[in-house]
Amino acid sequence: EERRDYDRVNRKLKHTDHELEVISQKLKILHSRLRTGRQSILARLRLLYMDGRGGHAKSLLATRSYADFQRRYDYLSTISKREFALLESHQFDVEEVKTLQAEQAHAREMLLQNRKQTEKTLKRIKGIRSKKRTILVSLKKKSLSHEKSLQSLTRREGRKESLLKEL
Repeated sequence: EERRDYDRVNRKLKHTDHELEVISQKLKILHSRLRTGRQSILARLRLLYMDGRGGHAKSLLATRSYADFQRRYDYLSTISKREFALLESHQFDVEEVKTLQAEQAHAREMLLQNRKQTEKTLKRIKGIRSKKRTILVSLKKKSLSHEKSLQSLTRREGRKESLLKEL
């Protein structure tokens, strides 16, 4: 039973360690993506600030023909879609980080619970081992006592036999 308890605790610890490692790797990747996304967003915000409030409108109004207007409109539309996708991706990554951090906190909590349970199990195992040692020592003492009694009886039997032969 001790061995099974030890193996069970060991499996739980390995599972939790693996879970924490996977979460840490995912968080590392997400933090890297967040850093990159944040830098891209900040760079775009700087450009928008430098262009002013009507930056896109100025670009459209400066056209000389309808074809040029359409080309610039398509270009600005594509940029806007890309910026929107960048912001959505960044927001998704932020939510994913929050989720993973919650999972990490839960896994750490489970690790602490496993630690407490392991400590209890170790105390119980130590108690069982000390009982086993006590019983073993007691059995050894009894065994020695029985051996001495047997030797004593064997000697007495030998004396009895020798006395009977003399008679």
